[in-house]
Amino acid sequence: MRITIGSAYINQLLKQERTNFLQAALRKANQEEAEDTNY
Repeated sequence: MRITIGSAYINQLLKQERTNFLQAALRKANQEEAEDTNY
């Protein structure tokens, strides 16, 4: 039982990390796009 909880917890952490990474990547892409319009 404890193993199941542990893996579910790890899966949740991984999902959270992936979400944070994707959001950061999107922000970075949007930022670079905005900077390009300045030229």
